[in-house]
Amino acid sequence: MKDLRSEAEVKTALRRIFAFAAGIDDPTDIVDTSNLYDPSPPKGDLGFAPPLVAMLIPLAARELLGTKVVAVLGTSLLPPDLSTLSQFGPLALTLSDRFNRLGRRAIFLAVCKALERDPDSVTPSTTVAHPDEPGGLAFAARLEHELKRSVCGNPKFAFTESNRLAVIAAGNVGGLVDSVIDVIKKGCL
Repeated sequence: MKDLRSEAEVKTALRRIFAFAAGIDDPTDIVDTSNLYDPSPPKGDLGFAPPLVAMLIPLAARELLGTKVVAVLGTSLLPPDLSTLSQFGPLALTLSDRFNRLGRRAIFLAVCKALERDPDSVTPSTTVAHPDEPGGLAFAARLEHELKRSVCGNPKFAFTESNRLAVIAAGNVGGLVDSVIDVIKKGCL
């Protein structure tokens, strides 16, 4: 499975947002071992109150996944073990995994809607086949529309001819989600 965002991209976004909130001039001063909640922080530690971290995470998610995906996912962006994550590195790693899983889920739901299938009856290995070329093109158009509606905030987002061919030829839902991730990374996020 492909990731929407790399761990490095997640760390960069979190560093920028956390540094701003903590009044740290250089985001690179925040390292993996930086403490999130230390009340008298040395350089690089943040000294946040736990509710502030919970408020900053959706800001990073918006930057990384887009406002539409964040709106769909809502409070599920926050990891259930947030209070146990006291250092920047473990939090960033957890959020990288969580954001990618939730982003793939949003794309999966858009794919299911375009396939006109109940998500509960679809797995990554579910075969995707089209009866003929017009059927494949109709599916690609439905998928593009659904991605614009629920995932992509870029008003100029559109499939290219090669994007259409890739999603038509995907073969199964897992391959289709990976094809869509490639498209979204280039023209949406």
